[in-house]
Amino acid sequence: MKEARLQFLEALFDDKDLVAWGDTPKTCNKPLDPIPGFLITQDEQFCINPLREWRNTENVTKIQSLLFEVDDKDLTPDQQKDLFFKSGLPFTTMVSSGGKSVHVIVRFTEPLEDKMREPWWFAISKVLKTYGLKCDPAARLVVQISRMPLSIRKKTGELQQLITIQDRVSQEMMREWLDSHNMKVVPPVEREPIKYTIGANDAVDNMKKFDIARKFTEKKHGTYSTYMPTGAHMWLFYFAINCYKVDLSLDASMGLARVEWGSTYTGSSGTGKMEEVINKGWKYAYNRNIEKIELR
Repeated sequence: MKEARLQFLEALFDDKDLVAWGDTPKTCNKPLDPIPGFLITQDEQFCINPLREWRNTENVTKIQSLLFEVDDKDLTPDQQKDLFFKSGLPFTTMVSSGGKSVHVIVRFTEPLEDKMREPWWFAISKVLKTYGLKCDPAARLVVQISRMPLSIRKKTGELQQLITIQDRVSQEMMREWLDSHNMKVVPPVEREPIKYTIGANDAVDNMKKFDIARKFTEKKHGTYSTYMPTGAHMWLFYFAINCYKVDLSLDASMGLARVEWGSTYTGSSGTGKMEEVINKGWKYAYNRNIEKIELR
C-alpha cells in the first residue's frame, strides 16, 4: 500500500505541499506534511489541492487539480470508468469511491489562475456530458475532498480501489482534447469596477440584495446548506461580507438569513447561532471599510 500511495501522492502533489486528509469531512481540514502519514492512513478522504493552516478557499496555495465525479444512479462505477476512458479525457488519477461512483482528478502541470478554474471545469464537464457523464458541479470547488485510494469505506465496507495513475496534464494537452470536441475555455468577462457612491443601492429591494450576496458567495464557496462538510460557519461569514458589500443592513442581513436558513447552523466547525456569525462577518467588512458594489 505504501508504494501505491506514494505514487498517487507524487502524481498529485509536489514536495513541500501540505495535504489535508481525514476520516470524515469534519476531520479533513488540517493540512500536514503527507510523509509518512498519508502513506499509511486508513482515513477515507483528502483535499485535492494543497493548503496552509485550514481547509478553506483562501488557504489554497495552488489551484493545480480539478475533480470530476458523476452523480448518476443509472450508471454503475464500471460503466462510468468505461465512459471516462472512452471520452479520451487526459486525466491523472482514477479511484473508485467504494460506493456508486469513480473520482477522476486532472492534475495540471502548472497551476491555474483562480479566475480560470471554473471556465476549465465547465468546459471539460460539457464535453464529458456528451459521453453520458453528468459531473456533479459541487466537485468544481478547489477545496473539494476526494476518496483516499486503498482505504476501506466504512459505510459500505468496500475498498476505494486505485484504478489507475497517469501523467500530469498540460493546459496545451487539455486544449487539444477540448478542440477535438469543438469546445473552448472561455475566460470570464472582465468588467471595469464601478466606484460606489453612498446611497447608490437604496432603490434595490432588500430581498434582491440578499439574493445577489448569496450568488456571490455560492460562486466561490458552493451552495449553502444547514450542514456543510466544508464549514457552514465560514460560508456564512463570507456571505455576511457580501451582504455588506451590496449595502444590505446588518439587521436585514441577519433577519433574512434567519428566515431563509433558521436560527442555527451546523458544520465541520460545530453548531452555532446564525445571527452571531452574520454579525461577525458584516462587522468585519465594516471595520475594514471593504469597498461596496454598486448594483445595476
